[in-house]
Amino acid sequence: MRNLFAAALLLLCSPAFAQDPLREIDISSFYQPGKELVVNKIAWDEGRIIIQYSSPRAQSLEVSMVSYESFSSRKPEAEAKISAICEGDDCRFDINVSEFPPDLIHIMRFTDINTGEMYLEEIRPASEKVVPVIVTNAFDDILLDRAFLKQTEVYVKSLESDGDIYVFHYSEEFQPADPPSGIRNLPPKSLRPTRQFKVGNGERLPLDQTGLYFLQSDPSSNDGYSFRVEEAPYPSYNSLDDLKSCMIYISTREEWEKLEGGADKTEFDQIWLEAGGNENNARTAIRHYYRNVKLANSLFTSFKEGWKTDKGIIYTVFGAPKKVTLDYDKENWEYEINYGGKPLMFTFESRVNFFSPYHSTLERKKEYSGIWHSTIEKLRKGVDF
Repeated sequence: MRNLFAAALLLLCSPAFAQDPLREIDISSFYQPGKELVVNKIAWDEGRIIIQYSSPRAQSLEVSMVSYESFSSRKPEAEAKISAICEGDDCRFDINVSEFPPDLIHIMRFTDINTGEMYLEEIRPASEKVVPVIVTNAFDDILLDRAFLKQTEVYVKSLESDGDIYVFHYSEEFQPADPPSGIRNLPPKSLRPTRQFKVGNGERLPLDQTGLYFLQSDPSSNDGYSFRVEEAPYPSYNSLDDLKSCMIYISTREEWEKLEGGADKTEFDQIWLEAGGNENNARTAIRHYYRNVKLANSLFTSFKEGWKTDKGIIYTVFGAPKKVTLDYDKENWEYEINYGGKPLMFTFESRVNFFSPYHSTLERKKEYSGIWHSTIEKLRKGVDF
């Protein structure tokens, strides 16, 4: 794959207009329905990173690498445009980060040329570990998807040796996120692979079961590559079991006992109807809620489904944030909801996770309890959307 940004950061920029500090640039438009952007990346060679991004407006996005002294800086120290190769809504490019100055903050900036809206993704050269295994299609193109549909044709290759690839498959369901007001006192669960098997280097990996797949070339190390396998039409759901499971965030204890106890379609509909008060409100609530679930799956899938993540629970219940900003390891979401005389804000912190580089943890507060329950009540009634 050709390197599209080998001489990174040699092109100085000097904007002729005032800019917001880096930490105040709003990237929320890329979390809005119909505008969402998903960025995946892997380091597949020393200093080289493949970036794949998908968006309904991919064809109108201009991509640049920009470098700042700090998140308080208004002007980048350096800037260079990147040429991405696009096919429909999916694009990719390859960058060499080995010569990036270590004392600067390096940002991938996606700019909609029609609206000027921006999305920012930080690149940390020192933290980008080379993956030991890659996944490709039949044409030898590297795939970076966080989730594949069941029976998708993929192949696996080791970047470390010619030996077999070790596959660990986890079919057990991961727990949904805890509410923003605190951690539930659930007993800890031991995570053990459902299956362990080997696949020859360069051979097809059968994606015949749903769940998490973790691939290693050396099972004695902690390094590997993971992705999920889901049933179509993921990121949407249409099976009753999936639709019921998503209701754990907004159902009462009595309702959840019914749902867990094998509620049929009629009972499922009745729960929504009683919550909404009438058929019109129930339909509005269902449409709104499951649209949020789909978008959470698209945006935040990691080692578990997107709606189960910390970002996913907030997105599913509160919807798309009105303002999103970055600040070092943190991402701040702001909503147009009055919270003690100020806009409601949630903060997520990037955390290292054994399975996924796309893991963030919500900063929980007991004080969120009131706004959490009142928002759920409005959502269930199908009002204020």
